[in-house]
Amino acid sequence: FFPMILPVLIVFYIGSSVFSLVLTAVVYEAPLVVTIFLAVMTLGFFSISVPFWIMLSQWHPCLPHKTKLYPTRSIDIVLTTYKEDLDVVIGTLTAIQRIDYDPAFLKVYVLDDGKRDELKRVCRTMNMSPKLKFPIT
Repeated sequence: FFPMILPVLIVFYIGSSVFSLVLTAVVYEAPLVVTIFLAVMTLGFFSISVPFWIMLSQWHPCLPHKTKLYPTRSIDIVLTTYKEDLDVVIGTLTAIQRIDYDPAFLKVYVLDDGKRDELKRVCRTMNMSPKLKFPIT
């Protein structure tokens, strides 16, 4: 479609410029200096627009690139805790499990400075859950 409309656009562009030049020179009986000035300006517009018309004549639509669903970069999520309320940690781990990412490329680490046994139990329980997408280390 586009290559067929390009000549029409060029003719319309040249025709409108020449028409305005002729209209000014003949109908309004402009002085010779004004007519020459307008002719020079019209040629200047043509010469400036040549790269634009060359670009348009070589234009073609680009095909979209096929991309993978997930990036291939691996991500490590480190959750650090120290005397945090256990409900806050469980909520954060649950939110991490909702991340839309390839499980092969995402790892979750829980670092607890308090060395709490109940946090270890929660992590083990969450690792045994069938809804678990990302294993917790």
